[in-house]
This record gives sequence, structure tokens and C-alpha cells, in this order.
Amino acid sequence: MSSLSDYIRGKFLPLARSQPGKASDPDVLRALEREANLRSDHFAAQVYPIAPFAWNVQQLIVQGNGQNPTPRQAFDLPFRAEIVAIHSTVCRAGTSATGTADAARADIQCAIDLSFSEYLTSAKGTNPNGNVVDGNFVTLESFDLVNSPRIVSYTPEGAIPQIGFAFRWAAVPGVAPGRDFRDTFVQMTLYARRVPNGQ
Repeated sequence: MSSLSDYIRGKFLPLARSQPGKASDPDVLRALEREANLRSDHFAAQVYPIAPFAWNVQQLIVQGNGQNPTPRQAFDLPFRAEIVAIHSTVCRAGTSATGTADAARADIQCAIDLSFSEYLTSAKGTNPNGNVVDGNFVTLESFDLVNSPRIVSYTPEGAIPQIGFAFRWAAVPGVAPGRDFRDTFVQMTLYARRVPNGQ
């Protein structure tokens, strides 16, 4: 399906230019509304904002840790900044002999918070009290794309603004979480830009 802008440029505008009265015709407007409902809500373009800063958070998840979350890994922003994108990667931790398989992004869950004030991830609704609980975890695969960062617009507040991460193995029915995976490093890359004073 082509985009709504293609429909407007290819059909609506030529009609409006050649027959200006048709641009306000109820049947034409109904057709335009129908096309908008069909097309505009199904796709979102990946538009990459300008983000001169790239920051990285890394955490180790060990084999056999079950669904116990890692300690919260905090990144203190060096200045007030808007985080415009986040991207996750996973890699085997050295030559670990534990486990039999390399973990993928679908095998690891994350919980992300802004200065302990609100969670950006949730499976069971919001939890603003800063506790790392079951409902705040989603898989890395569901949070961002394989080859592209997740476009966001987060501006942590506070005297020392920070973003926090916790990780754990995803649960698979009938299998102990993380049982078959080697020790794994999870890296979250933050792309950010400085927020001018007063904004």
C-alpha cells in the first residue's frame, strides 16, 4: 500500500488543481478521509533526528541466573539532554564455557526508567514508584529494531538526570530462564542531543 502523501500528490492535488470546485466536494472529501484512515496509521517512517552524542551502557547477564534481574545500571547524563534513540546489541561474554547457545535479543528482557520517576517499559501497566518488578520488563527485540535504533524522545529530569536499565533472561514455558545460554553482554547505546537552557 502506498502512503497517504502519495495518494494526495497523485490523485487529490491534480484533481483540485484541474477542478478547484471538486476539492470541497463531499464525495471527494469522504474518499480522502477513507484513504487517510486506511493508510496513515499503519506505517511510521524512521526519521533520524540529529544526535551528536552517543553513550553506551553495558551489563553482563550470567547463565543460570533464572529470571533474577541484574542490578540497575544507571547512566548519569553529563548535562540536560534529550535521548532521541536507543539501540540494543547482545554478544557472548568472552569464551564462556557455560551454556550451549548464544543468546539473541528475544532471549533477554529489559526494564528502562528515567531517574527512577517513570518506567519506559511495561508489560502490566505503569509503575512510577521506581521498583524493578515483573511488569516492567519487555524483550530487547520488542523494544527496538534489529538494524535500526528505536526513535524516542526522552528527557530525564532531576538534579542529576539519569536513565536506568535492568536486564534478565526471558521466560520460556517449560525451560528455566537462561539455562541454555552462554554468559552474555547486553549493550544499550543512547543517541542524544543537548537541551538548551530553559527548554
